[in-house]
Amino acid sequence: MSPADIRKYLKNPGLLNESTLDATRKMTEVYPASSMGWILWLRNLRNTSSPLYFEFLNQVALRVPNRKWLKEFLEIPEVSGFALHGEEYLAIDDYDLGDSSIENEPGNSGQQSKMELIDKFLSGGGTFGKQLPTSGSVPSDLADKAVKESDDIVTETFANLLLSQGNLGKAIQAFEKLILKYPEKSIYFAARIEEIKKLKNH
Repeated sequence: MSPADIRKYLKNPGLLNESTLDATRKMTEVYPASSMGWILWLRNLRNTSSPLYFEFLNQVALRVPNRKWLKEFLEIPEVSGFALHGEEYLAIDDYDLGDSSIENEPGNSGQQSKMELIDKFLSGGGTFGKQLPTSGSVPSDLADKAVKESDDIVTETFANLLLSQGNLGKAIQAFEKLILKYPEKSIYFAARIEEIKKLKNH
């Protein structure tokens, strides 16, 4: 089976039939490590309603790296020509895609303005301009926010760090918050607060 045939059957798996069964099976024998061969052979078994399909489904699923894609590929409905389960589809060639009546429809005015906006952007060099702050607005200083201590983030390590830095008052506050956050360790944190108060008094 040629690479062109493989691409053709991957795009249109409904074309796999009794005549391609031997070719897809041979592909699995010649290239057993190729998952594409196994996928095509399994789909061919499904298209021909072979009893081997259910026998080899799990084996092929183990050989394929993307099982979701395998499932979607196996569930693609068979398409013969332009009919799918009794419904008829028209070929794209039947219509003139350059029809000018589409441009005159009332719903396309927004489409045209979008295209004009895109053309304007591309003619300007295709870069976004810097948005200048409006007069009277003061840009926020992100560094101030980073330095501020958050009441939400309190850990025992943070409280011990405050204690080692000599911030005894903040360490006591941190341990008090830890008592509320972890009531099962409240006795331990209360003892730490008492130690800090003794250090503070000396």
